Amino acid sequence: MYRHGGVPTHKKVLNKKVLNQSFPLAQKLRDLTLTPKRTDIVSPDLCDDILRRLTPSLAYLTGCSIIDFNPGVGLWSSKLHDALKPRSHVLVEQDQNFYLPFLKPLLDAPGSRYHLRSWHNKQPWRPDSYVSEGLIPELEKASITGGRNNSLLIIANLAYGSKLKVRGLSPSHLNIYTYIHHLRSQRGFHAHGSVRLLMWMPDSDKSTILPRTVSLRKKLSIDLELGCHVEEIAGGGLGCQVPTLRESFLEVESSKRVAERMKARNIQIPFNRQDLTKQQLYGDFLNLAKDNTKAIEDSRFMTDGARRLWHIELKQLEQDYRDGKFPRLNPSPSPTREPAPYGRKERSRKYYRLEMLRAHFDLQDRVRAKADELIQAQEVLERLHSSILNEVLNEPERQRELTKLQHLTETFKAHVGNQSKLVFASYKNNSDNRRAFMKDPPLLQWDRRTAEPLVVHEEEFHKPTKLVLLDFQPLSPNPYPITSAQSATFDLVMGGLLNHLNDTIYCLNSVAPGAANAIMSRVSALQDPRKGGRYDLSDFRVRCFTPEMIYEIFQAWDKWPFKPQVSEMIAGSQAEDKNTIY
Repeated sequence: MYRHGGVPTHKKVLNKKVLNQSFPLAQKLRDLTLTPKRTDIVSPDLCDDILRRLTPSLAYLTGCSIIDFNPGVGLWSSKLHDALKPRSHVLVEQDQNFYLPFLKPLLDAPGSRYHLRSWHNKQPWRPDSYVSEGLIPELEKASITGGRNNSLLIIANLAYGSKLKVRGLSPSHLNIYTYIHHLRSQRGFHAHGSVRLLMWMPDSDKSTILPRTVSLRKKLSIDLELGCHVEEIAGGGLGCQVPTLRESFLEVESSKRVAERMKARNIQIPFNRQDLTKQQLYGDFLNLAKDNTKAIEDSRFMTDGARRLWHIELKQLEQDYRDGKFPRLNPSPSPTREPAPYGRKERSRKYYRLEMLRAHFDLQDRVRAKADELIQAQEVLERLHSSILNEVLNEPERQRELTKLQHLTETFKAHVGNQSKLVFASYKNNSDNRRAFMKDPPLLQWDRRTAEPLVVHEEEFHKPTKLVLLDFQPLSPNPYPITSAQSATFDLVMGGLLNHLNDTIYCLNSVAPGAANAIMSRVSALQDPRKGGRYDLSDFRVRCFTPEMIYEIFQAWDKWPFKPQVSEMIAGSQAEDKNTIY
């Protein structure tokens, strides 16, 4: 059956006993007196499964040069090396004293194309220095400006055990910022064309890089959307993301779409790499989707909103209570014992837990129902706005319809303002997530994934934990070009806009007084529902802006005659540093 965590024991699964027998690298690491600073991949099976997934998309990089940051024990590096047969493979290891015994067999092999280099604190992300030292062949300049560089691949492991962060950013986040900043300005590794990156990092770091809900779509993920397509190849699965899930029908529809893509590409996932937590949470809806040809939106009326693991517990407790597996009341207490206050102790522990989960479920259901009413009223306003834009109306008719829309919008805003905080928060999150998903293509990169990620297990790493492998593929050619001269201004404007993700376009006034009204009039997409816009900009949060909107906002800023100088914007951004949200 199933052991703790939902993993079937009748299948080949990874546990500590198997670990000692199957992963000699892990045993060798445990035998050392020193403790590694990073988490290392020690499972050959995991590497093989990942490479089977990646091989079709990596074919164009066969024979390229590889720069490998923190190869560690070298297992993942050697597997990728054998698959791509690079002309040169530079191992940039930060802790050579510890890992040299593991890397030496690769370096000393006959005809080895491996080269070892220390990770200096100076500029490890500059490829020209590797060329000047003869570690990789001369890089060929891409034939098209901003095009893809097929002669270089970067891989990295930034899964440090330390919890130390800089301004709230982990080491992986900091290096991704450097990567995307150089990509935008075509510097560093991207000086000769955009370069692909495969990076291992702690599974907890992925939520703001590849968010699964709009509430986690923050500055870093939006920066990446302007220059990269990000794909999760392998990770910890849905169990690491449960607290921030969307409504069930969105998750199910997203899974349906990716299943169709996988079928078209003939991609299959081994049983031990499937996400069992998703099956636990959405199994009934996934079965409904297979057996019923009706629109998946019908399932939203059967769902309790966003699924949580405690919902499974509630369902099991209800079944156990019906089956008589536990009583409502405890046996009568001893006559010598004082009665418990309020009668609380009279109920059995399991029944008390059942009542508590029932109450929480009912509250969640009432809040969701009220939020649904608000969202349906909002959709009526949006349909009216779309009809005004699409129908052929003379000017008096158009003005009359706009006046009606404005009156209805003000009434709706007043109604929303009278709701409780719980209902208002649910309305915002559910409304934003639905709009983001219904866009074509969906707003979140997670909903555009080509396949479900492979699920990793803690025992496949040393120290036992869960890592995620993310694939960063630069857009080529980049549809949102930024010149080197514009780069500093872009960072400052986007910093002022994207540090207020729960706010609206009016937060630009914090960068420069009067900026919001000046920019809004120049970016028509903000109020165009055909492009993802919304009539009421006070109810259109920055986290829902499309990359096209953000780029148009910057272009409008760049042409605004009253924009402040860069030095003034820097002073203003330093004053707001303490309130920065990443």
